[in-house]
Amino acid sequence: MDKRETIIVGIILLILLALGFIIAPLLYPINNNQNLNQNQLYQIYQIAQYCQDLCIYAKYNLSISNLSNTCLVSENSILYQSWISYPNAYNWGCEVSDNNLNLCNNSNYIVLDDNCSIINIYYQNRQLNIT
Repeated sequence: MDKRETIIVGIILLILLALGFIIAPLLYPINNNQNLNQNQLYQIYQIAQYCQDLCIYAKYNLSISNLSNTCLVSENSILYQSWISYPNAYNWGCEVSDNNLNLCNNSNYIVLDDNCSIINIYYQNRQLNIT
């Protein structure tokens, strides 16, 4: 093979490689439910952690014994001001529920169990895979 043929073959292989990088994500998208980027997932995780912290605070510092089926951050809750002041949490709900009732009436909400463990996270009314 002479130099010219080698260059042509190299260019063809380079084009095929570039096309592979363009077409592959279309065929096999990274699936995290809503195709959220890492920054969005990190923010959601931080909000979920804060929801969990508020639950623990309510349970142990405020001595609220029965948190079952409760929206922790409703407007009449003593935790409300603390919740809405947390960055990006104002449009999120934080609830303790056994069966994901969306008690806070938000399309984005975190569901905790009675032990304040995160059970589910819903973003735009769709469950995120938290495993």
